[in-house]
Amino acid sequence: DYRMLKIQSAYCVCPPKADAMIISFEFWIICILSAEWIVRVLCYDPPCEDDEKTRGFRNPFASTLSYLTEATAILDALATFPYFLVQYQYDSAHGLISLNLLRVFRVFQLIRLGHYHETFCTLVNVLAGSIQAFNMLAVVLFFCGGFFGSIIYWFERGVWKYTDLIDPAGFAYVRYSVDGVTEELTPFTSIPASCWWFFVTATTVGYGDLSPTSWGGKLVAIVAMLVASLLL
Repeated sequence: DYRMLKIQSAYCVCPPKADAMIISFEFWIICILSAEWIVRVLCYDPPCEDDEKTRGFRNPFASTLSYLTEATAILDALATFPYFLVQYQYDSAHGLISLNLLRVFRVFQLIRLGHYHETFCTLVNVLAGSIQAFNMLAVVLFFCGGFFGSIIYWFERGVWKYTDLIDPAGFAYVRYSVDGVTEELTPFTSIPASCWWFFVTATTVGYGDLSPTSWGGKLVAIVAMLVASLLL
């Protein structure tokens, strides 16, 4: 039909691509990291065992296998080698399963670099020692989210009425806006949505997508902000 004809005759705009120099630089960086990973695997020397029967004996296959099963080796491999699989996918006529998502594993290289920084190691140790406190904080936040989310939903839900604010006109929950005169569709459509409002408010992010307009809702918001400030 005419629509399909118009789409087919439209000018094709290709998606933007990275600069050739950046692509080349990325390729050589990945090659260097991949070669470094292979050298580490081949040169891995396991800790010496105290057993007299195995002292002085080193099985290369067992050493390599033990290193390949370590978490650091797996993460480093996932951060580099998927690059070549993605490149093969683009160059192949038949193509492979989409592997673009595997590129996200390259971010683990940053974690690996952090192991050589004293401040990063200190931060990791502090976080590991604070797991119990984080668990307690998470429990309290989820409890407060359900509590304050339920209350503010009750205040900000509005009234179920016929309105022309939706297309086509029909019944929906409507509340008064900030000026107290005009009406609007309530953004607090459910208790989970209200819980989202609490977490955004408690963490002082404040997206502004949900905000109370009634006096009751504002009082609940004040109490929620004070409680969140004490918790954090």
